[in-house]
Amino acid sequence: MFQNYPAMPNPVNQQSATARTKRTTSADSRRAGTGAFARAMHLLDTITDGNTFRFAELQQLTGLPKASLHRALADLTEQRLVVFDEPTATYRAGFRPLEWANRIWANNDLRKLARDELETLSERTGETVMLSVLADTHVIHLDCVESAQSVRTSVSIGHRVPAWCTAAGKVLMARLPEAEQRTTLDNTAFARFTNNTVTEPDAVMTQLQHALDSGIAIDDEEHHVGIRCLAAPVVDGAGTTVAALSVSAPTFRIDGDNFEHWRTWVQDCAQTIGKRLLPSASAVSL
Repeated sequence: MFQNYPAMPNPVNQQSATARTKRTTSADSRRAGTGAFARAMHLLDTITDGNTFRFAELQQLTGLPKASLHRALADLTEQRLVVFDEPTATYRAGFRPLEWANRIWANNDLRKLARDELETLSERTGETVMLSVLADTHVIHLDCVESAQSVRTSVSIGHRVPAWCTAAGKVLMARLPEAEQRTTLDNTAFARFTNNTVTEPDAVMTQLQHALDSGIAIDDEEHHVGIRCLAAPVVDGAGTTVAALSVSAPTFRIDGDNFEHWRTWVQDCAQTIGKRLLPSASAVSL
């Protein structure tokens, strides 16, 4: 998996876009509302999870009646959230969400307040450092400082990864009330990414309890083969968990001593960021 390239690309899920979308749809459908806006957002989620879709495919994946689907697609297309390609009669995601994302990233106070600590942690460890937030059953990377080493973990800002099998996700879920943890796991589409991936909800709950007790969470090649990760929570002065700070590296550069040093460094940097946050500025949600 690791090659001597300038940067290591994100591992690609080999499943088809349609299969991936079906899995997401089945998990998210329990949370989808019944109003026009909720249907449109559910449709947009479906479209952004793949490449291109024909009308019949979208109807099958979303279960929306033809008339409702037509109206939702027309509204999304008018708002530049979806693009219709006439030659192929297919729909794909538009670029307006990217415009929103760029403005959000540019104006995000948390990223600005945390940036120097990400750089400090990356310099200390020599590895890739990420700042992430919880978004339903996933975590989204708000910021990243990549390792300068030729073989390294490469991460895209805005990239979404499963919460239950990643260090950042587990450390954030661990600080939720138990009822919310159960709800999140009930809505999770479990998949086995590696031989180390834990797919039993009760076993995940045990990991979450350990993360809460220890103040850190570890991803031991659970999401990607050859990658280990350690994360700590960023907590503001009011005790609200606003993000996770994590360091990720190829397994061949990690031993027990690495992780012991990282544990202290990650927690120290996370605490420094947390002290800068006012309670009123701590509500980071996506």
